Parts: sequence; structure tokens; C-alpha cells
Amino acid sequence: MSFYKDPFRFVKGLFIKEKSGSLKVPKRELENHLRATHTDILRHEQRELPSDMLPIAEPEHQLDDSPPRWSEVEKSVRKARAASAPGPHFIICLSIIDYTE
Repeated sequence: MSFYKDPFRFVKGLFIKEKSGSLKVPKRELENHLRATHTDILRHEQRELPSDMLPIAEPEHQLDDSPPRWSEVEKSVRKARAASAPGPHFIICLSIIDYTE
């Protein structure tokens, strides 16, 4: 019956176990273990590619990591589905458009 009431919560409950218990290791010992486990000592050394590996080509398109242009913001707002209920993001977008006009 809970599947029909809230299917998302039901499925989430199948895969996520509740966290419980307490840590029985001193914090300093845990931090040292994590540092030793997840630190790469050789991270600054130059690494060579294996001879049987194909050469890596330059990317065809450069990644554009600049802030969004105004035209991109307007395009996203226009693509918002008319049938969906306006949420906080949609209302903020409309207020930005009103502010700039």
C-alpha cells in the first residue's frame, strides 16, 4: 500500500538504509587513516603513457565554463513548460526579466 501512497519514498527506502551507530575510533586515528588511504604520494610526478595506448587527440570543442549569457537565460525561461506549476526558480527568472526590462 505504501507504494501507491508515495512511490518515490518507497523506492528510496529499498536502497537507502538508515544510518545508526556510533564511531568507536578516535577522530585523529580516523583522519590519519583517511589521509593515508586517499592521498596520492605520486600526484606531482610526471606520468608517461603506455606505449600501446593510442595518442590522445585534442578536443573538438572547448568547454565553455563562462557564466550564462543573457540570451541563454531568456531561452531557458521560454522553454519552461507552460503546464507546470511555477516554482521558485521560475518566479526568480521572471523577476530577473522584469528587473532588466
